[in-house]
Amino acid sequence: MRLDKVARHPLSLQSQVPHAGLELRAIHCDSRRVDAGTGFFALKGLSTDGHRFIDAAVSSGAPAVFVSDPAQFARLKAKQSSGHAVFLVPPGRQALAGLCDAIYGSPSRQLTLLGVTGTNGKTTVTHLVLEMLNALGRPAAALGTLGSQIGDAFESGHPAGAHTTPEAPDIQAFLRRCVAQGIATAVMEVSSHGLALERTHGLRFFAAAFTNLSQDHMDFHPSLEHYRETKFRLFLEYEPRFALINEEDAAGAELAGRLSRERPEIGLIRYGAHGSSPLTAADLTLTPEGARGRLCWEGHQAPFSLPLPGRFNVENFLAAAGLLLAAGESLEALALAAASCRGAPGRFERVNVDAPFPVVVDYAHTPHALENLLRAARSMGQGRLMVLFGCGGDRDREKRPRMGEIADRLADHVVLCDDNPRGEDSKSILANIAAGMTGRATADIIPHRREAIFALLDRARPGDTVLLAGKGSEPCQEIQGVKTPFDDRQVVRDWAETRGYAGRRAPQAG
Repeated sequence: MRLDKVARHPLSLQSQVPHAGLELRAIHCDSRRVDAGTGFFALKGLSTDGHRFIDAAVSSGAPAVFVSDPAQFARLKAKQSSGHAVFLVPPGRQALAGLCDAIYGSPSRQLTLLGVTGTNGKTTVTHLVLEMLNALGRPAAALGTLGSQIGDAFESGHPAGAHTTPEAPDIQAFLRRCVAQGIATAVMEVSSHGLALERTHGLRFFAAAFTNLSQDHMDFHPSLEHYRETKFRLFLEYEPRFALINEEDAAGAELAGRLSRERPEIGLIRYGAHGSSPLTAADLTLTPEGARGRLCWEGHQAPFSLPLPGRFNVENFLAAAGLLLAAGESLEALALAAASCRGAPGRFERVNVDAPFPVVVDYAHTPHALENLLRAARSMGQGRLMVLFGCGGDRDREKRPRMGEIADRLADHVVLCDDNPRGEDSKSILANIAAGMTGRATADIIPHRREAIFALLDRARPGDTVLLAGKGSEPCQEIQGVKTPFDDRQVVRDWAETRGYAGRRAPQAG
């Protein structure tokens, strides 16, 4: 976008543009990422003020600087010799998102953008959408916890483990790449942080899905009600053309009612896995290998076979199928495409080693997700159900004893260990979890995660089922501010190799 056009944008309150015809190809709020074609937006964030890094951005060659501090604007304007453009803009991420939308040419309006929000299931739903579209021969892309993916290729620009919903510049740049590559449909995870911090401001969603709501992120949201209302914003404020709502979830049922009353123009599609919702799975049979039944919608039905275990994965499939039904795909085609789905890496992923018991890794890091995981895994073997998990440091402390209680009640043996302690004391985190346990299950506390995984696998016997929960496909572990490479799946493979069980290896994600 030419700088003279940027100067005429409503968000440009004042400007000085020495070179009006210069093209601005990108904008960032991180001064370390700017170069000769990239503008710098001085964002006042939660922990630092981007105005501190203006000079660093200019030194890196930024042709334009966006500031919300009038004093800084005056200072930069007075530097006639610098040659860069300077813009005075409103403060905050809404202004950043609005400028990014303009600079990248509003790409969300040039493709079918699907959004997925909820406490659990976002990653799996987005991945199922991508897998089914790929199976149908439709060009598609996905953005979320696992990173950014266009077609079959994972990108490095938004790596796994970064924000579930990245900052507006990265979202808009990703969507612009999708448009440039001829992608017709993009699906993205929409987190409560992304909504609350206005990272998604200005996006136009064709359809959005709500999976469920349970306790999480109470370190960020002041209350569960605030968390719920933030999720609801995707539907009540962004007003997608279609809304897919899990009506079997209490918050979902509430949202469906509110949409019917407050946003009747939105096409409401209610779904549920127990057979009574308009979009549902009838005659459902659940096995350790997956689920089969009939996909039902608007008087039509088609048999499906989904190779993902657990009723919660049927719910995820229904959400993904509903988004694609709204986008114009046929019920029969989606039912057939279900058989090609393998799910998201690190989500109920079985590690392929020759151990005489299944080993499953999963991202479950909330009470609701852990309970779903344990109930789904109970059918996988006739022996003991053994689970290893921890809780993230510097995050929601209230959920820790609840997760301890759930593991103690539903598993036979529990190992508590580090997740990502971050800056918090590991022993304190594990004590918080253990406070919810009453001793129904046998338990060990082994803080070091690699040591804990080895110990649990050594303890397992033929017929047992081993679950490693909390980190899924995360590639690193954060302890006292230091991130080191760590992958639960690789640790299992290391164990298998030392114990003589390394006959098979799982394909590497990405």
